[in-house]
Amino acid sequence: MNNLVSQILFATLLPIVLVVFTISLIIFVDFTGIYPHVVSVGLAVLIFTSLYWWMLWRRMVHWNARRVWLTIVLIIGCIAAIAVPGLLIDTRMWTEEITFVSTSLSILAFLMLSIVIWRDTSAECVARLRMQAGRPVRCPRCSYDMTGLHEARCPECGSAYTLDELLAAQQGEQLRDIPAAGRAEPHHSAIEEES
Repeated sequence: MNNLVSQILFATLLPIVLVVFTISLIIFVDFTGIYPHVVSVGLAVLIFTSLYWWMLWRRMVHWNARRVWLTIVLIIGCIAAIAVPGLLIDTRMWTEEITFVSTSLSILAFLMLSIVIWRDTSAECVARLRMQAGRPVRCPRCSYDMTGLHEARCPECGSAYTLDELLAAQQGEQLRDIPAAGRAEPHHSAIEEES
């Protein structure tokens, strides 16, 4: 995850998590009439959020042993921050409102700290840019070097692609056969037609 992405996430996600958690709890209580223990709802939301977050970013993160361990520690810390105040409710030291707030803050902390943990280091950014700079963009159909062209149409065979198709082809994925409306057929020049 590069710095720009992490900055955008910081800017947009901070207020959203608490709102989603509050709305989901209100909807659950309204529909079922059951007021669940705040800890069980908090743990369910944390598990869902962490799995969804991991599924969303797992391919963009450069996983190493340090990131894996820090992520595990983060998840354990968030579970503890949700469970411990819930256990203290029975001792009357905490109220359910305080537990609700600590649960919301734990989920928020998971999202913010995972952004910090998963963000590329400067060395990883430099290595990624060096790797991408030296790699030519080739036409998936005829292997023509399309590096530096201003459109995603091969001047050699005339095939037109979307940027997503070109990126997928460069990463070794097979292109789906897209009907002629989706991808332009190769055009033939007047010189080829005369011969």
